[in-house]
Amino acid sequence: MIDFDDKYRDAVRRGLQAAVAAAAFFVVARAYDLPEVFVGTLSAVLILSASSDGSLKSGFDRVLSTLVGSAIAVACVFTLPPEWGTLIALGMAVAVMAFVSVLRPNWQYGLVATIALSIGATHDLLDVTVDRLVSIGIGAAIGIVVSFTVWPERAAGRYQRHRADVLTALTGRLARLEAAARDGGDDIVSPEDDREYHVAYGKLLEAKDAKSVGEVSGANEEVRAIRRVYNSIIILDRVLEDGACGTAEFEPMIDGVRKRLCALAENDGKALSDEIGCPVDEPDLHAAMRFGMHELTTETGRLSEVKR
Repeated sequence: MIDFDDKYRDAVRRGLQAAVAAAAFFVVARAYDLPEVFVGTLSAVLILSASSDGSLKSGFDRVLSTLVGSAIAVACVFTLPPEWGTLIALGMAVAVMAFVSVLRPNWQYGLVATIALSIGATHDLLDVTVDRLVSIGIGAAIGIVVSFTVWPERAAGRYQRHRADVLTALTGRLARLEAAARDGGDDIVSPEDDREYHVAYGKLLEAKDAKSVGEVSGANEEVRAIRRVYNSIIILDRVLEDGACGTAEFEPMIDGVRKRLCALAENDGKALSDEIGCPVDEPDLHAAMRFGMHELTTETGRLSEVKR
């Protein structure tokens, strides 16, 4: 279950980091008389991600997108006829950068530089561009330092925590299936169980994407197996809801899978050595149930074998 502390932990952590990053950049800006305090502060705050690794990757994206956005704005301002005015330059520059940010969502910050430069005066455009690039670069550096020093959290640790949350949510879904089998297929789907799974799975993906390159391979395999386990549960939901087969034999079949997922969530090595023990080849089973159980047991077995 995702408890109260876990639900609000990231919000408190991000708030603290943002406050420190904004204050730190303001002090640096005053000390060195930086002209672009606003965009630098935005850079220091917006660079912060759920993990320290994510903030580091976000920093590179922020600086690169700013360079691209600045180049687009400068090109539009200097190549368009002066009589066209700021409106046309602004529209064209923003359109191009917005197009790029759709293809690369992490580059959305480049719109800040694009808009700021497009509406600036042409006679000091180069100076303004340099000032903003410097401020954004310093802000990004401060944000990264804060992310690694103020309540730091690495992506690998977040991945393990959200992995346990996802597996716990899946055991809850299987428990619902067992209860439905006992009750003749009624009240299978629990919106709360599904919500917990999707929230935890989304955070798991975020943590996976922030992990270093060497750690991603096993995580990709594990995330794929987790998704297929959930899809298998949905298939079995539908089989029971449609009454396509009897439910008396269904309850003992998923007991081994549920115990295995519990063991995976708790990293219980002793329990992981137990056989899953689901008779997926039982000839009396409906074809859809056989397929769902085959997928459920196969992907659960793969989860047990992933090297993380």
